[in-house]
Amino acid sequence: MKILIMGSGGVGAYFGALLARSGNTVTFVARGANLQALRERGLSVKSINGDFNLETVAATQHPAEVGVVDLVLMCVKAYSVPEAAALVRPVVGESTTVLCLQNGVEASQVVQQYVSQGSILPGVARVSAHLSSPGVVRHVSKIQEIIFGERDGAMTPRVEFLDASFREAGIQSVPSDRIDAAEVPETKAMLLRLAGEVVSVAEALGIPLRPDLARSTVELMLSMDRQSSQPIKTSMQLDIESGKRSELDSLIGVITRKGKQVGVATPVADMVYAALLPVDLLARNALKKALL
Repeated sequence: MKILIMGSGGVGAYFGALLARSGNTVTFVARGANLQALRERGLSVKSINGDFNLETVAATQHPAEVGVVDLVLMCVKAYSVPEAAALVRPVVGESTTVLCLQNGVEASQVVQQYVSQGSILPGVARVSAHLSSPGVVRHVSKIQEIIFGERDGAMTPRVEFLDASFREAGIQSVPSDRIDAAEVPETKAMLLRLAGEVVSVAEALGIPLRPDLARSTVELMLSMDRQSSQPIKTSMQLDIESGKRSELDSLIGVITRKGKQVGVATPVADMVYAALLPVDLLARNALKKALL
């Protein structure tokens, strides 16, 4: 494969080194001292799994110089995605895959403003690696996973091909049919705990609910978002984002109140309510009064 590593910090340099060592044609996009070191000395990997050196690597500051590639690994920080996406546009052809490995859930949506939506695969990198000095990456975790998949969960030929290529390179490849949830596993866990609190409060109030209701509700929410061409936003989220009074008290506050009433702890609902309440109070012009 012809691969462009967009962002040659710890994550990009480490995964790029593994892919180059396994025989792929890899170009690292870097700048400053790191770019100079890559050009002059190559890339040195200090890893818990064994050290190795790439004496010669291709490195550039300008992706357009590389031409069309088979795979772009987007490894820049989330706040740099718009700039990076604009720079990689010239290397994206009809069969190019752009694999986004940023933290958070919006990177792939941002990238599709610059390249075709069909070229994009959302993903997650789980690895502890950093540049200890220019041209030297230190990898300190046994975990070195790339989790990725199609938005609709399909096991497409390109997912299968990338899976095989990553495994051949020694990367722990994890194709996912629920990549939106995989992007932020902590958030999914929080949603499950919040839904579980609702079930516990309802049961304490004498309202019987299905045992699997919490999990099935969260899975339904994630499924709806995966099947949508744009991120789904609830009316409460839209109200909060636009500075309008929301239904925070009726949707979240009620969980905390009823929980206290029946002696059921609701720590997640309490946290969400407390975090969003100042915004809601401000929208009602009541923040100053509440602070007095």
